[in-house]
Amino acid sequence: MTTRSPQTVPEAPTVSEAALEERRAAGRALDEALRARGLHPLLRIGTTAGHAVTVTITASTPFWNGPEHATVPAPDEARALEQALLAQDIKAQARAIGDVEPAMEIRLHSCRDAHRLAGLVMEHLPEAHAAAHRLRTALATVGIEAENLRPKGGQVDVNVISAVEAITLVRVLGFTGCDGLDPHDGAHLESITTCLGQTLRHVLGCFVDVMACYGACSSCGRPHEVTVGPVSPGTALQLADAVTATASKPLEGDPADAAPRADDGRRA
Repeated sequence: MTTRSPQTVPEAPTVSEAALEERRAAGRALDEALRARGLHPLLRIGTTAGHAVTVTITASTPFWNGPEHATVPAPDEARALEQALLAQDIKAQARAIGDVEPAMEIRLHSCRDAHRLAGLVMEHLPEAHAAAHRLRTALATVGIEAENLRPKGGQVDVNVISAVEAITLVRVLGFTGCDGLDPHDGAHLESITTCLGQTLRHVLGCFVDVMACYGACSSCGRPHEVTVGPVSPGTALQLADAVTATASKPLEGDPADAAPRADDGRRA
């Protein structure tokens, strides 16, 4: 009796390290764009010949403000999504997955397709999302993570930052009013909050809600915090510009000593 040896399926060739890094860069660009849109993507970078980047999105938020079918669709709309992407010169394969929480898996053929989708999403961000992304990026460049910064009801809510970051923001905006204050001392938190509020009012020319959040925990390492906002998209962009423009300028002293502006009574 003759036995047959099992056939071996040849493995797909792996891509070069240079090509892999190019795919990673495309994945990072797509991840940033989708997160700016308020989505929480899961990405996989292809290591073999075939699809460059695969993204799974478990939400029902539109990718862009375009066709109505450009959403995370029902299972029978995967083909419609492929056609919508193809109309934007993006080659991809889509399939609906998940029974409890619908999601869409999109396999992008090339790095170019991933970059084009990222660009499409960024180009069509709603106003508040675009302003939130711009401000988040500006703050990150000076070491302020602002992890909870997000669009909310057409406005931009900076939300919670640590007392340390509040002092950093005051100094980045060119003032020294928080010098000598200890962000870890609850007795100083109100002064830090007041100083940040005065700084924002002076720089932006409008009132911004700033509140102290007493909640430091020595055992878990949670710091005292300050809440900021919400503000209009225009004010968020103004703050982003101010952070970028004044980060390298000399400090100007205490904003409480600055002359009041004619429009100090306006709210953000």
